[in-house]
Amino acid sequence: MSDLPAIILEERAVLDRIIPALRALQQTDHDQERELLQNARAMHAAWTEARGDTAQREAFEEALGEAKRALDAHRNARRSRQIPLGTPYFARMVLSEGARHQEVLLGKVGVVERGVRICDWRDAPISQIYYNYEEGEEYCEQIGAREREGVLSVRRRVDIREGVIVEVQGAADIQRLRPDGFYASPGRARPEAGEDHRLPDIVSLITREQFQVITRTEAGVVLLRGRAGSGKTTVALHRIAFLHFRDPQRFHPAKMMVVMFNKALQTYISRVLPDLGIAGVPVETFHGWAGRLLRAGGIDLPFGSQTSPGVSRLKRHPAINALLRAYVQQLGTKTEEWLGGQLDAATKKTWDRLQTRGLFRVGELRDRAGAGAWWGRLEGRLLDHARDLWTMLQDEALLKAHLPKPLHTVIPALRRHSLEASQRRCLDWEDAALILRLGQLKHREDRGLACAWAGRYAHIVIDEAQDLSTVELEALVDAADAARSVTIAGDPAQKILADAQFEGFEQLLTRLTGNVQVRMDALAVGHRSTRPIMELALRALDTGDAAKADPAAKADPAVIAARDGEPVVWCEGGEEEVFAAVLADVLRFREQRPSSLVAVLARTKPAADQWARRLKEAKVAGVRRADRADFSFHPGVVVSNVHQVKGLEFDGVVVVEPADFGANDRHLLHVAITRAADRLWMAAAKGRGGLRQPGQGADQGR
Repeated sequence: MSDLPAIILEERAVLDRIIPALRALQQTDHDQERELLQNARAMHAAWTEARGDTAQREAFEEALGEAKRALDAHRNARRSRQIPLGTPYFARMVLSEGARHQEVLLGKVGVVERGVRICDWRDAPISQIYYNYEEGEEYCEQIGAREREGVLSVRRRVDIREGVIVEVQGAADIQRLRPDGFYASPGRARPEAGEDHRLPDIVSLITREQFQVITRTEAGVVLLRGRAGSGKTTVALHRIAFLHFRDPQRFHPAKMMVVMFNKALQTYISRVLPDLGIAGVPVETFHGWAGRLLRAGGIDLPFGSQTSPGVSRLKRHPAINALLRAYVQQLGTKTEEWLGGQLDAATKKTWDRLQTRGLFRVGELRDRAGAGAWWGRLEGRLLDHARDLWTMLQDEALLKAHLPKPLHTVIPALRRHSLEASQRRCLDWEDAALILRLGQLKHREDRGLACAWAGRYAHIVIDEAQDLSTVELEALVDAADAARSVTIAGDPAQKILADAQFEGFEQLLTRLTGNVQVRMDALAVGHRSTRPIMELALRALDTGDAAKADPAAKADPAVIAARDGEPVVWCEGGEEEVFAAVLADVLRFREQRPSSLVAVLARTKPAADQWARRLKEAKVAGVRRADRADFSFHPGVVVSNVHQVKGLEFDGVVVVEPADFGANDRHLLHVAITRAADRLWMAAAKGRGGLRQPGQGADQGR
């Protein structure tokens, strides 16, 4: 024991004191529950025996109700402090205020009782000292009803797994448990993951900037821009957990939603939310969510991809928003003209006195004069959003008035396609967002027009926003209630869908600013990939043309990557030579790190199929071809095309043939590279493609 580092000895002493105290506390809670349960059963037996005595039965019934309430109250209290003994806390700090020294442990569940003081990390008044100050710094914070000043004399991250201290990180020392059972200063790799590679648990690693975003209490839209691996998704999910902790009734899991980019990430995140204490929050893809709510709203038409690329791009163009608003105004004017001739004399007098216009005026008439026969005829027409979509997209004058001139060449094809779609009664995938917005804009003018997807959620997280169109983003924001509590996360450098035509965060900030409070936060530092990996990822964005280069390519890897690492390995030569080199390196890596998860990423599905087949023929253990929702995150080797793994991360990544990524695929290549946390191999039988030659020592050839 004396051979252990001092920092480990200190933290073991704390853990050895806390675990028995927690066991005793949980045993006492269990004994109390058993006593309360026995009392409730006794009251029920007495109540049953008193069937013939009304007075006695009423007395026992009241006593039984009280016993049940006491049992329920105890169970609820006990459930809220069921701290897992294997991972009771993740950080320890000592607050020194004059002669007084207070030890505070931070965990995912809080309990302050009988010598145990573990504070829930979401309890911002006390946890903010851990996140906002470094060891040795003076603090001054309002905690409870008083202001507290002192020095944060100890601040340590303590990684405990199954009751064993795996790593302790202090201000001047880091000690990690090695496979041989001894502790040592760690190398450049991250701590080994468990058997199920879930979203990294960042609660103990949250930076000051991330904590401020997570614990922001005011309502409104938060735009969260961050580089690959900066923690955008995890910060957004922890923000949901914080909001639920602060107001569990308003931010009930059923009243929140997370929108992810693809099915694989949807599956991944669905398994993470219970660990954050927010089981039951629906996790959706945009089109999955849109289709479900459109069906709930009575629009059950078939969707498919049946249009030309030009028409598809036009439907996702930012100018579509102005077109939708103009059409709803035009619809309101035409409705007024029609309605004026449908009213009886008394209702017509009320109509003529109204000062509003359009659908506002129609709704006001219904509310004042009642829903007469005219409303029965009109309501169904106004709720036929598909008909309105087809009508709008065939109105040549309206299209030319509200779409920019460069798009006018596509208008004839758009009109023909919309006419054919109306005759076949079918929709394109791009139409889902347009119909959602039509319903929301009509509902905004007349609240009497039902809209199942307007004001539905207390909080929405929108991830990978750069691959959503402006109209899709506006449809999601309008699905939040009047407080507009929405977190939008994204990174323009990871934009892989050109048709989405994302305007950028600055334009989005301008578009959303109005009656809604909007804040933009930036997470500049990546915590996933090492500096050599990030350096190559930035080169993927650099076209060599200063006028066309992505601004993100100018970043300094030493600034945006939090840790150093092994050089990127280039496997070059003939196809067989490259495959053999990759195979040898991956097998060696998996042998050194048995719990690791390695991804082999190709640009196309056929290329991924070929590599999966060859790896299986080579008898590589744990190889599986992953696609869409069919993803397993257990240790091994997954093979996929890049589009399916956006938002995910792996211990090691093999990028198949970077030369296959053309000039328009530089963001896709950037995404592929930044899926790697510790090791990156570039399988380049066709050469390095558009990647510029690295600086000295950045990469390592094979």
